[in-house]
Amino acid sequence: MLGGNTADTWPIPIIYRFNGVVNTVLMERDTLMLSGSPGSLFLNVNGSGYYRVRYSDWSRALSSASNHLERWSVINDAYAHLLQGSIGLNEYLSLVRSVSDIVNYLLTTTVISQLGTLYSIKPSAVKEVFTEYLRTQSTLLEGVSGMDDVRELVLSRRALIDEDYAKSIAGLIRDYQGLSPVMRQAVVNAYAVVGDKPFEVLRGLYRSLVTDEDRNKVLAAMLSITNRMSIRGPWTS
Repeated sequence: MLGGNTADTWPIPIIYRFNGVVNTVLMERDTLMLSGSPGSLFLNVNGSGYYRVRYSDWSRALSSASNHLERWSVINDAYAHLLQGSIGLNEYLSLVRSVSDIVNYLLTTTVISQLGTLYSIKPSAVKEVFTEYLRTQSTLLEGVSGMDDVRELVLSRRALIDEDYAKSIAGLIRDYQGLSPVMRQAVVNAYAVVGDKPFEVLRGLYRSLVTDEDRNKVLAAMLSITNRMSIRGPWTS
């Protein structure tokens, strides 16, 4: 349960790394004592266990992670505890800053999803960190092969969050068909946020397109139009 309020207990196989050695132990009671220094201990090796870990020092846990799966596991656990209320937002955002320069499919898409949810709840609380993260990832993903889907996600979200970036690419909508597939969602998102008469322009673009994939991109962008004046007028003309 998210709140942790349950009397049920069940055996949990714990895989941990202590002083560089991986061990497995079955946790059959409420508590399990492991001797040794916390700094040399990492729980849930490779993120393989279906349980949450709460660290007393999240930064140390993240630095002790030996691969991207373990970094993802720490970030994911921290986010779950943030939602549960057992750690603060600043502590979670500090971890995000620590992994902003790491490009990895699972880690990048997870962080963007988490920050996106938090942004929808209270934009002002996460906008700075979210913008920094997307800018850094955008730069790191340039020219990286095999990561087009991640780059498309990063750029499309950045266009909604980073107004300077949105203004720099919104004009590309005039040559939508000539854009690379990776850029198309970002450009229509940008125009929805900062463009002139976004509803009329995007509606016109939608009607000119022939593929459902591109039409869906435009429809998704139209959901982000914030200028109410732009959606006045006849809807079926």
